[in-house]
Amino acid sequence: MRAKTKVYYTPRPLRPAEARLCIHMIGFHRQPYRQYIHAPTGSPVHLLVFVYHEVDMLLDGAMTSAPANSLTVIDPNTPVRYGRPDRLWRHSWTRISGTRLSAWLHENQIPIGRPIRFGNRESTDTYLSLLHEELTNKHGPDTDMLEHLFRAWLRRIHRAVRTEHVPVVPVKLVRAKHYIEDRYLRKLTLAELARAAGMSRSHFCAAFHRHFGVAPVDYAIQLRLQHAALLLEDPAVTVTEVALASGYEDMYYFSKLFKKHMGHSPSEFRKRELSLAGGMESV
Repeated sequence: MRAKTKVYYTPRPLRPAEARLCIHMIGFHRQPYRQYIHAPTGSPVHLLVFVYHEVDMLLDGAMTSAPANSLTVIDPNTPVRYGRPDRLWRHSWTRISGTRLSAWLHENQIPIGRPIRFGNRESTDTYLSLLHEELTNKHGPDTDMLEHLFRAWLRRIHRAVRTEHVPVVPVKLVRAKHYIEDRYLRKLTLAELARAAGMSRSHFCAAFHRHFGVAPVDYAIQLRLQHAALLLEDPAVTVTEVALASGYEDMYYFSKLFKKHMGHSPSEFRKRELSLAGGMESV
């Protein structure tokens, strides 16, 4: 049976007028979706959404793409819809308010309503876990500790914003990227991908790497392994079945590739993910 992901609801949250920082909810590694999510508006609460997989995001009527491992801060009055109905994706989020929140976001130059490329997932997982741990402290949360953790997280986000560079991507490269995303579970050749972009192989490879920071074939591998990582979270599916469903018939090659890119073997990754999901107990 699939381990359930958790949502933490802060008990008796203080009203924004009474607290510098108020964490209302934390949703940690929510179950994989194949749909769009509509976030509620109207309450004085900011929404911070971290997506582990690329999704479409409709912010205040404008459509954009939120890359894998990106964070978006959404203010209380902005209607937002995000997700992908055509493939599995996962996210974590938190709803936060407080008298100092807007000032802290401004001090750290955190953009509102724009996805921020935030590097690897471990940083977000760590801060959300630490915030949850403090909120569920049996002696009651230490408000100074919560503030310290949250502001440290904002500093990490600020660092990502400072180093972020988002070049304009040619339409034909976007088209090729979508081509990979629609077919990554089958074998793809560079010649096929270059034709989809209408470019020579050498020019296509160089341009794709320059704009997306990864070779086209490696991007397809990343998508396959992300797909495998989602499947591994279901303990009812064997590692062999996960490999086959992700396009790999050679188990040894799959395990070696998975460990190289994900930092853990498939079995170790499964244990870690189930442990993380089980540790975020709801109250």
